[in-house]
Amino acid sequence: MRFLLDQAQSEFGRTLDRMLGAADTPGAARAWARGDHAPGRALWG
Repeated sequence: MRFLLDQAQSEFGRTLDRMLGAADTPGAARAWARGDHAPGRALWG
């Protein structure tokens, strides 16, 4: 059995990748670990 993503699912994945990449998600996670919650909350917003 092969599970393949359709075009809509692939585009959704690419969109999430661009959005999270542009939002500096790793930087927000590091800031949250230091106790600075503003970048993480802005990302959720």
